[in-house]
Amino acid sequence: MLHQLSLRQRIRKALVILAFLSFPVTMNYLSPYVIIDGAANGILNGSLVMFGLMFLSSLFLGRLWCGWVCPGGGMQEIVEPVNNRSVNGRRLDWIKWLIWIPWMALIVFLVIRSGGYHTIDLLYHTQGGISVAGLAERPILLTSSITSSLACSWAWRPWLAGAPAAIPSAGRRLS
Repeated sequence: MLHQLSLRQRIRKALVILAFLSFPVTMNYLSPYVIIDGAANGILNGSLVMFGLMFLSSLFLGRLWCGWVCPGGGMQEIVEPVNNRSVNGRRLDWIKWLIWIPWMALIVFLVIRSGGYHTIDLLYHTQGGISVAGLAERPILLTSSITSSLACSWAWRPWLAGAPAAIPSAGRRLS
């Protein structure tokens, strides 16, 4: 017998699945690559602003982003019936730091090498604010969607989150 989810959980699931479905539009605002490319060229971009906002909000709101509006969380909600095994987060917790620390170090290095940020372009690497507007970029979305779906269905959820997963954890440790 299936039980009815509470209204709060139905709203949360709807929002997070909507975030996943809108990922082609928002992909470059959540892209570590866009931050690295911007840092190398001295451009403060929308993706860096989003990661900064996620970090700041996690200091006060914990994992609100992850549970309510993260596109990766939406994909996890969709594929959860395929594989609902729980993941030993403690055992795999080191993966996010393996990604997070070199990523941050590379950004700092590239910003220093480029002489700091010279320009602010919140729509950097988008076409009119939309991340995947051109045909040439769609293979990237397809490849990342297939890879992430496979990883998620095999219960490698900490791998899926990557560097952004470290943001709420860092916020909890700082508060």
